[in-house]
Amino acid sequence: MLGPILTAASLSVLLGVVPRTVVFLRIVETVVGSLPGVVG
Repeated sequence: MLGPILTAASLSVLLGVVPRTVVFLRIVETVVGSLPGVVG
């Protein structure tokens, strides 16, 4: 009984976390790339 519920819960968590992680990584890349002396 808990299988489908846990699957749906974990999928919703992943769908919520992944976009934030992608945005965070893009911000980090932008900041690091704009630093002087850093070859990106």
